[in-house]
Amino acid sequence: MKWRILFPFLLVASTTFAQSANINNYISVIVNQPIVFSYLTPDELLHDKVLPNALEVKVSSVQNSASITASIVFDKLGNNDFNNRLALKLNNKTSPNAMTNGAEEIPLSAVASTLFAQPKMAGATPAYSFFYDVVLHPAVTMSPGTSNFSMIFTMTQP
Repeated sequence: MKWRILFPFLLVASTTFAQSANINNYISVIVNQPIVFSYLTPDELLHDKVLPNALEVKVSSVQNSASITASIVFDKLGNNDFNNRLALKLNNKTSPNAMTNGAEEIPLSAVASTLFAQPKMAGATPAYSFFYDVVLHPAVTMSPGTSNFSMIFTMTQP
């Protein structure tokens, strides 16, 4: 008997800007590759799926320091299939002085998790980039059907 299982999970996002009145302070999230996880065999359900450098978070904080957080929102109330299973892993950064939380991976849930804090930048400094792998960890159980979710990135300044 041959088993073929395909579980596509798709998150499509475009470049988004959240800006204050001053264009020197902003965050931009760029999707470098589609965030799609598919499984062809049951054995694949037992291992992590990693999309390297899937997201680039660009930050400019010329006026103040900034704290960047991320969370996920599900399309169905009470859907916990992806709570803490979807994670971001910092792969690379161009900022010399950003303070990351020190965790190898940052699990995402409905509660915002801090990715990093960026100190106030010098006036002539362009935006810094932070490149993240997107990781989907295996699940013990999974609800049948399709689950849609959105990742939310927030920049706060004092």
